[in-house]
Amino acid sequence: MKGKVIKKLYAIDGTCSGGCVDWPASKYGPYPNSNVKRLYKEYWSEVHGGLWEGPKHGVTGYGSTAIVFSVVDKVCEHFKRFATSEDRDACKSESFKVYLLGWSRGGVIAVEVARSLLRVGCFNKTKIPVEWIGLFDAVNQTYPSWDDPNLPENVKVVSHAKKSDNGRNLWGWGLKVFPGMDYTSSAGKVYEKKFWKEPRSSNDKKEPTSHGEIGLGWSGGQWSNGDDAIRWMRDEVSTHTDLL
Repeated sequence: MKGKVIKKLYAIDGTCSGGCVDWPASKYGPYPNSNVKRLYKEYWSEVHGGLWEGPKHGVTGYGSTAIVFSVVDKVCEHFKRFATSEDRDACKSESFKVYLLGWSRGGVIAVEVARSLLRVGCFNKTKIPVEWIGLFDAVNQTYPSWDDPNLPENVKVVSHAKKSDNGRNLWGWGLKVFPGMDYTSSAGKVYEKKFWKEPRSSNDKKEPTSHGEIGLGWSGGQWSNGDDAIRWMRDEVSTHTDLL
């Protein structure tokens, strides 16, 4: 008898997505229409595993570890419910499919969730594979630092939409304030794309995109390349996952 398959998508938004406590909320959050929220809501409620706001401390990312614990607890709650169902003989970790999505620190949090699902596991210490992680410009600005670029072996595919190499934010300090993560994998596959703004005229050069544009699609009062980023991510979901 063929066992059942459960699919769950867990999404973690970026810093200040629900508002900030140490940055002016009028300038940094909340972000009700971020690309993470938009993409998460596009899928059927049956695959919704949970949607978390990012940390509220913009400078340090304080609270990120608590979000990791919260997401892992929810994944393990779903897996335990699945593994103790009536069809126990058909319930294997390979039939419980986990998908993760994150922007900014939420992206790094998603990767740390995957590490925990491998190192600690869930019900009966079962190691949980991760089918796919979608990242909108994951950044490493969390203290203590999560700067390991090597993806855990339980992650099969990562799709990473990134700002341009010289993308600017906060008066040209973009790469210093929002240092991007360059993930590699020895067991899975990593797909990356860097986004640029198209020139406004034939005489202009392409302009770099900012961290916020990749995660929000909004900069300077007009929609920008964040929409390109979410379109690319939708294609990645269609190409590399069976969520649809």
